[in-house]
Amino acid sequence: MEAQKSFFLDFIRITAALLVLYGHAVIIFYDDVNNNPFAVSNMKHFAVVLFFVLSGYVIGYTTKLNNRGLIQFAVARLSRLYSMVFPALIFSFFIKCIINYYTSNNFTLEIFKRY
Repeated sequence: MEAQKSFFLDFIRITAALLVLYGHAVIIFYDDVNNNPFAVSNMKHFAVVLFFVLSGYVIGYTTKLNNRGLIQFAVARLSRLYSMVFPALIFSFFIKCIINYYTSNNFTLEIFKRY
């Protein structure tokens, strides 16, 4: 893949991810989303679909280009994911504990409750 095409696809993916982030921020910080001129509810769904379609295209292209088998593909994908997923899960857990502590009188971990 040419560098310009790769840069363009990455730019579109980043723009789509930021549009989803913006849409969620509007929902979190504004009470009345229906009458909010900053709301982009329909664009959020489109941006998510666009992000995953482009990601699938890029992953498929690199897999075909490198001609890897299933094991090599799985190792490559998981090694890229675990470096961010585990720290993000641990960080989110501690942030959730802090929020629970300051928003309730009796601190309990909701993760251990049964619904």
